Amino acid sequence: MELKYFHDPGFIYDLIFSYNVHFNFERFLESYSRVTDKEKAEKYLKDIEERFAPFSENLRIFFNNNGAGRNFISLCYFSGLDSDKLCNLSFRSFISQFDDREEFVKKLIGFYFPDYDFAAGTPNLASALSEVIDSSKYDPEIKCDLYSFIVDPEKKIRELIYSLIEKERVLKEYYKEEYSKILEFQNTNQFPETLWSIINHNGRYESMMPVVLPYSVTLLHYYDIWVRGEENVDFALVGYRCKEWIAKMNNSDFIPDARTFGEIISEPNRLGMIEMIKEKGEVAQKELEKKLNLTSPTAYYHLSMMQRSKMLKVRNKGKFVFYSLNREYFEKIMTVIKDIWDDQDGWLDLEVETEHEYNCIQNHIR
Repeated sequence: MELKYFHDPGFIYDLIFSYNVHFNFERFLESYSRVTDKEKAEKYLKDIEERFAPFSENLRIFFNNNGAGRNFISLCYFSGLDSDKLCNLSFRSFISQFDDREEFVKKLIGFYFPDYDFAAGTPNLASALSEVIDSSKYDPEIKCDLYSFIVDPEKKIRELIYSLIEKERVLKEYYKEEYSKILEFQNTNQFPETLWSIINHNGRYESMMPVVLPYSVTLLHYYDIWVRGEENVDFALVGYRCKEWIAKMNNSDFIPDARTFGEIISEPNRLGMIEMIKEKGEVAQKELEKKLNLTSPTAYYHLSMMQRSKMLKVRNKGKFVFYSLNREYFEKIMTVIKDIWDDQDGWLDLEVETEHEYNCIQNHIR
């Protein structure tokens, strides 16, 4: 296997990550705490915040994670790129995607209001959307930000671009100081095999090793593993310390996280996938796409999230990837939820009602 390293995709992913840490701090703290001590995780993330500060709260709507754990910028302007564009991605090409202001506005409205019919030539966008925003379930801060955006989108977009330019300068300095960590990661013995084992840690691509693998490494978001490709890998992005995350997830003593479980089953498409897999025992991705009317990237995103949590098992057969439920995961998470259920102070903090979660688990392991 021939490896081709591309610096910029990982760099830009880290640029977005700096904003994600600020606007979604608790989410990333929880994620990093699964791999390392919570105090160490909190210190690392706070150090990132301090290094890249200040962050304008006016930019919250661009980086605030939705219920599915995605934010507008990463979903629309990074993960939507095909492998060729990823290989040629640069900071300049990244921000040039914001040049079409009308398209930018449509994408942002579509991100927050997927069912909104964006009528071409609407004379007063603020008037047309005010009722939609007011009746939405978003918290008051997001509603206020959305109102502010539709009144003067150009001002918000310019502020976003200026902020990205400033943070890019800070990140360049960080990379100069810490780049030896990426080189050390790349100088691992038998690096091609090591990189492939990282990408294929869940067995999804077992028989699909590419001849040429374009890849990038993240320095800031160092536990990440992001793979583009449906049935074959055509681009990989990995954090330089991601092997620690894999080792933790493969630990037989691994305890599933209740909050992550709540996030998974609270999304209708993911719950539909679980029900379909439970009914059939084992299902291919293409079958899930067809049944649930999902695009391949969307289906892959949901399935990857469930794989990372160890909720699903994966089996390859020729070109196809088959998914089945991991019974051990559901047995463990049922114990976790039961413990929370017995603790009246703890279960009230869950994002999804514990009783609903507990019933869901029982249904899936029967």
